[in-house]
Amino acid sequence: MHHSAQDATWLSRQLYPLERLLAAGNKHCQGSQQTLLKAALRAGQKHGSLTSQAAYLSPDGDISVCASAPRGEAPSFSVRYRYASLTKLFTAQAVLDAMAEQALPLNTPLSQFVPEANSAQDSRWAEVTIEQLLTHSAGLDRLRSYDPMTRHAVTPWCPGDMEQLKKFKLDFDPGTDYGYSNLTYCLLGLVLEQLTDLPFTEALESTLGIRKFGMQFIAGPYLPDEVQYDFRHAGFYGENYYEYMDFPALASSAGLSGTALGLIEWIAAQRQNNTLTVTQHVWPQECDLSKKRACYGYALFPYRKQGNDLLVQVQQGYVFGASSSLIFDEHGGVFVWLGNGSAPKGSAADNMLDVMYDLLVIHYY
Repeated sequence: MHHSAQDATWLSRQLYPLERLLAAGNKHCQGSQQTLLKAALRAGQKHGSLTSQAAYLSPDGDISVCASAPRGEAPSFSVRYRYASLTKLFTAQAVLDAMAEQALPLNTPLSQFVPEANSAQDSRWAEVTIEQLLTHSAGLDRLRSYDPMTRHAVTPWCPGDMEQLKKFKLDFDPGTDYGYSNLTYCLLGLVLEQLTDLPFTEALESTLGIRKFGMQFIAGPYLPDEVQYDFRHAGFYGENYYEYMDFPALASSAGLSGTALGLIEWIAAQRQNNTLTVTQHVWPQECDLSKKRACYGYALFPYRKQGNDLLVQVQQGYVFGASSSLIFDEHGGVFVWLGNGSAPKGSAADNMLDVMYDLLVIHYY
């Protein structure tokens, strides 16, 4: 019993397999693709989320949705989840829209919107373009240097103190490599503010019309209609984790919340209006598509599993107690999964990508 004294979540982690077994049949679904989505929910439960939502938009515009919950609770399509980094898709789309509206090329320098880039100690900042920010190729990589956006109990310098950019060193020459970065998307938030002359949250909401799909920004604390998150596999952080993060600063990289159905309905509306340009990037021929995150389009990374034909574009999300996946496939289908927990071992988002990729291959072929 010494485990439980040292680790308050030890017992609940041991009980998780039993809870998962008891929750196995507790799902509610609508639409024609319930078999596909029920399989996704089973995978979500295997990877740490007893409560989750999944939705699928078919190539011909048909929408299916499923929800799961622990035994004794009612599965809900309307409960709110934190989208985490799925937010980046919306930031990218809003910037693309605003740049197009003002007839600005995507090779426009960041310095046109953030003048500090022209006087940085690292002169490479002056070379950074909007296209490079959109495609995670601007020279920033959170795996090579610290991420100023998510440091424990430290206020990020972006977007509030851009003088700090002058001292911040890039990790690689802009346009020569790819590196996933929350800071990159904070900078895009500033670009959107300059393009629209509005605060970021207002700019994104007015540009993309997300409110009518039930989406809103998280300021930190939980909203009344939010799901209850499961932190037993989250490691160091528990339900008060938001006290140590600056959610207003994270708005453009990880600030949105909503439902799987709302997200899919927004994508369906964009597609119907021919305004979903975020999926239209053409990545370099040398990109290794069989390797996850080898290169990026606009927020999304392309992936084709070794030995398979299906090409997908992916955005993944994680914030303590919440995991998410968004997958566009080359046939025109779109899949969204939102979970209320972390994977017992490893990444729930990568696990879900592996599962959903195989399910989609079966579905299409």
